[in-house]
Amino acid sequence: MSGLEAAANILALIGAAQDVSRLTVRLLKRLKHAPVEFRALLEEVENMQLVLARVEQTHEALEKSPSDLKRLIEAAERKMLVVNRMIQDKLIKPGKANKVDRFSWVRHSSKAKQLVLELSSLRQSIVDVLSALNWWVISRLFTVGTCTVIFTVSDQDRLNDFYFKG
Repeated sequence: MSGLEAAANILALIGAAQDVSRLTVRLLKRLKHAPVEFRALLEEVENMQLVLARVEQTHEALEKSPSDLKRLIEAAERKMLVVNRMIQDKLIKPGKANKVDRFSWVRHSSKAKQLVLELSSLRQSIVDVLSALNWWVISRLFTVGTCTVIFTVSDQDRLNDFYFKG
């Protein structure tokens, strides 16, 4: 596979993951009377959307992305599909697209909490890879001859400030 084909595949994957996350956010926002854990799941999916948008920007700046990034994006997409299926199949009251089935929520709340943790971990891993990529790009941009300019503010600190609320 050529570099151009790989880049096109990753961009298509990022687009698909963003589509899934947008659908999940719309679903979660429609639900009335959702428990706090459900809102935490919504927040985690929204955070993943921000990270995926940043991945797309970074990928466009580079000619190719490492396989780790591709693997993490695929894992994030699969996890958001699991969230989508869980919401549609198990948590929404039959015939009432806007209401959470409280009894079903009690049975599946531990799975939702687990998904929040898994999405959070994936998001952090993607941010770490992006940080390394950004540092690599910056070090290449600011290399003069054999000397590399050293920065005092790390990319990881700036990415954490940008991506994490609070």
